[in-house]
Amino acid sequence: MTALQVRNAQQAVDNLSRMGMPFDLAAWLVANWFKQNGIRVTEKHLELAFAHLR
Repeated sequence: MTALQVRNAQQAVDNLSRMGMPFDLAAWLVANWFKQNGIRVTEKHLELAFAHLR
């Protein structure tokens, strides 16, 4: 993933978190966004998207 894609994914995660979205649904939505943007859905990519929430 490029730095821009990581930032966009993290912003999407932040928005879903602020809405009170359950983690499982948020992870599914982010994975779906990955697919739509030609990004492979891998554990590493999901970790990059969600890591800043820890």
